[in-house]
Amino acid sequence: MELHRVDCGSSNGFTDNYEFLLVKAQEFAAEPLIPPPLVTGRDLISLGLQPGPRFKEILEMIQTEQLEGRILDREPALDYLRALAAETFA
Repeated sequence: MELHRVDCGSSNGFTDNYEFLLVKAQEFAAEPLIPPPLVTGRDLISLGLQPGPRFKEILEMIQTEQLEGRILDREPALDYLRALAAETFA
């Protein structure tokens, strides 16, 4: 980015793109890359499920839905968890 700033400053004087990217870099630095999980293994256990390798798969499925923006809150995540548990452990 510094090379771009110097290049633009010496050729045309327009550093708008550089300034825009600086602002965006600061915005992104303030946000966590991965949000905290909406559900945990304790939620699976509270549904009566026994811990095991499938726990990780289920939690990853819910996290994927969260990261993709399809599940944003805990209650919809718990509903999705209940549906997965019923389907997986039925």
